[in-house]
Amino acid sequence: VIFRPSVLDSFRMMSKTRAFVGAGTVLTADQAAMAVRAGAKFIVTLGLNMEVVDWCLDHAIPVIPGVQSPSEVELASRRGLTLLKFFPAEANGGPAGLKAVSAPYPHLTFYPT
Repeated sequence: VIFRPSVLDSFRMMSKTRAFVGAGTVLTADQAAMAVRAGAKFIVTLGLNMEVVDWCLDHAIPVIPGVQSPSEVELASRRGLTLLKFFPAEANGGPAGLKAVSAPYPHLTFYPT
């Protein structure tokens, strides 16, 4: 679910089901905290937002940051993250760009958006 304060009630409702609900496009640690309090089980960021990543790690919340360069991939990997969002995939070369960025990192999983 794309995070917006207006969807907090939806998080609360969905968290009462068996659904594994996450909040996407989270831009701040405060938004991450609101989403988790409302029932989000994981957080997805637009880019490699270290404020949000560190908040999630400090609170044992899975986080999937957006990355687009080897430098960002290495920063995320050094934090122990293994699932990364390649974003924006098309603007960064599509499948060929993802292949080039991910090749040196066989221990990581990428999903393009």
